[in-house]
Amino acid sequence: MVDWEKHASVERAGEVASALIDECAVTFDLGELRSDPVTVIADCEPLALVFEEALSSDRCGGGGYYRAEPPTIYLHPTIGRRDNFTVLHELGHHLQQHHDDWALVLLDLQIDRRRRVEEAVSNEFAAQVLMPITDKDREDAAVHPAAWLACLRDGPAT
Repeated sequence: MVDWEKHASVERAGEVASALIDECAVTFDLGELRSDPVTVIADCEPLALVFEEALSSDRCGGGGYYRAEPPTIYLHPTIGRRDNFTVLHELGHHLQQHHDDWALVLLDLQIDRRRRVEEAVSNEFAAQVLMPITDKDREDAAVHPAAWLACLRDGPAT
């Protein structure tokens, strides 16, 4: 069980995101969410996904935002991979704001800190869904960090 209050920092965002992913696996098929998050979220009840094609003249394309009432992700579409990250990032906001324990921890933080923590958790959530870190990854990085990083950069040795 997660002690949510101890995780209320940017430095612990990855752990919070991981716990949220574990919990949301009850609602979502993580494989489907990883491969096509836009479609999965578009078909999700009661969360709505709204595509906002038109942007004001002072904004560039891409990005999105989340509104809790009613639960809605607004997406300014760009290219698929960017949209995938954006939709998952905004899903991270939704899950944080609707998590019984974590939402209360966030409310107790000063507003600037709350924003930084929530953004960091949402970034981690999206990254971990799209590129999950396995126990083998952790083991390899701990035992052979330089070789593991080289593999990330160059691909596996043949």
